[in-house]
Amino acid sequence: LNGYCVKKDGEEIELTAKEFEILKLLLQNPKKVYAKEQIYSLTPSMTGSYEEMGRLFESGIRLPSALLADNDMIALGCSRALKDRGLVLPRDCSIIGIDDIPYSSICSPPLTSVRIPCKELGSLVVQLLHYKLTHPDTPPAKILLAGELIIRGSAVAAAAAAE
Repeated sequence: LNGYCVKKDGEEIELTAKEFEILKLLLQNPKKVYAKEQIYSLTPSMTGSYEEMGRLFESGIRLPSALLADNDMIALGCSRALKDRGLVLPRDCSIIGIDDIPYSSICSPPLTSVRIPCKELGSLVVQLLHYKLTHPDTPPAKILLAGELIIRGSAVAAAAAAE
């Protein structure tokens, strides 16, 4: 074992030291992470999230140490809004997206993201759809695929952020 091992739903998952630090950052204070007042509903576009995060910031919200966005476009809009208001990423706030679009690796700072196996997901959806069409009485299926955490410059571990 070269990294860290965590259990999720009874399954062991191996993480590198960097992945483990990011996981600790996200789980540092679960009550705070999931508190309703810290869930911001933003338009799922770069422009929409930029404008709405700017308004939230100007209204005096207290930012958490990290933001996790539903997708990279939202994360990039938030990142730009915070940087335009003088914050330094990731020192003042880490930002993590989901889907790892190509621009995420070249923006400044490069965006930490969770890469989704889209081809595998699409293939499974087609298989399930075909099965459901030929067996209409089957209950709904749940698909669980492992994403890959791509650690870049927009996120730091909690201890590093405090320094």
